[in-house]
Amino acid sequence: MSTSLKDVLQPLTSMETVLGVVLVDPDGLVMESTFPTDTDPELLASVYAILDLNIKGQLGKLGESANQVFFSTGDKLILIQKIEDVILVLYTRKSDLAELQSRLLSTGTKVIEFLNLSSAV
Repeated sequence: MSTSLKDVLQPLTSMETVLGVVLVDPDGLVMESTFPTDTDPELLASVYAILDLNIKGQLGKLGESANQVFFSTGDKLILIQKIEDVILVLYTRKSDLAELQSRLLSTGTKVIEFLNLSSAV
């Protein structure tokens, strides 16, 4: 049985607090999305790809960089995680954040492994 990106994201998406995850390629296109059907993953991908570019550019002017950015809204947390050239965007409720961070690190490693295996084929 071959592994899919949805399988790789499963440790995150299986958490009750996680509302959805989208993986965005370097061109701002959706690689995988676990958001409900009432959410437009293509719009999310393009918005967060542009945002990532702007953050990278502005922080670069300051001699800084970031591989993880959080936005807090009234009821949720939006996390943008850079995994090599891929952007992982995750919407979650504001609970179980320590567990989320642990799973995110593990999932990031698995995403890299998946992409390296996919490009080798």
